[in-house]
Amino acid sequence: MIEDCIQGKHKLVDIYSARHSWDESYEIVRWCPTCGAIVVDVEYDGRVKPGDTITMKFPETFKEKFEEHKKKESEMSTC
Repeated sequence: MIEDCIQGKHKLVDIYSARHSWDESYEIVRWCPTCGAIVVDVEYDGRVKPGDTITMKFPETFKEKFEEHKKKESEMSTC
């Protein structure tokens, strides 16, 4: 659900990976099918560096929903 994404709980799916022969690391493109966010992580020796190649990017439609959510939260907290 989009609410999970707004809270930062994306269900990322690996859609592409490339192995680097010089250090045996992998660059992995991950995508959230719920909100459309995409990130490129680096994985080396079983450890993940989230967003090391490209930090998480969001489509404009998600940004709009996120701003609406923040506005609603701030209105509720002032009541």
